Amino acid sequence: MARGLTPERAENFFCPISEPIGSNHPHEIALSIAAQLLRVRDALTPAPQTLMPPR
Repeated sequence: MARGLTPERAENFFCPISEPIGSNHPHEIALSIAAQLLRVRDALTPAPQTLMPPR
């Protein structure tokens, strides 16, 4: 690949294209991209442990 980027390294890239929220306004597209980034981040991180016992 160009500029020394290996195919293995290229597989680690993620390009958000936004969540399908049915809007085309720039601020709503930005919000949907942020939502997708948070969804991916949360899928990669273990859920935090709570100090409260389950009910």
